[in-house]
Amino acid sequence: MSLNKKIIISIVLIILAVAGSYLLENLSKERGLKSATVIKMQENNNLVALMGVDVLKTLKDQESPGDKDAKGLSLLYAMGAAGIGEFNQIEVKGVDNKSVFQANKNEITRDYLLYFTDHGTVNLCRKNDYQRFLVEDVSEINKIN
Repeated sequence: MSLNKKIIISIVLIILAVAGSYLLENLSKERGLKSATVIKMQENNNLVALMGVDVLKTLKDQESPGDKDAKGLSLLYAMGAAGIGEFNQIEVKGVDNKSVFQANKNEITRDYLLYFTDHGTVNLCRKNDYQRFLVEDVSEINKIN
C-alpha cells in the first residue's frame, strides 16, 4: 500500500472518530435532558449552561463541605454556579412541563433546595419540607427579566 493511501485512510479514520464523538455527545445530552439528569440553565430562554446531576452533587459538596446530611443544594447556589446572578423572576420547570414554579427575586432565599432523588434527578422543595415538592424532576431553570 502506498504512502498516499495510508495517509488518506488515516485522515478518514480521524474524521469518522471525531464525527462519532460529536454524535455520541449529542445523543447523551438529549437523553439526559429528556430524563432530567441534565438541567438546562437559561437566561431569558437562552441556554447558559447544561448541568448534570453529578455536577450538582459536586456543587452541594462545595456549598456544604463536610455536611453528610445535606439533602441537596440551594437553588441560588446552582444558579450562581451557572453564572446567573441578578434576576427579577425565576422559573423552574419539571421534565413533563406540567409542574412549573415561578417566583420573584424577593421570594427566593437559600431555603429553596434542589433535592437529590434516588433515580438520579433533582426536585425543587423548601428546606426542611422534603415531602412536598414544588417541582418534580427539574429539567429547566430559567432567569426571566
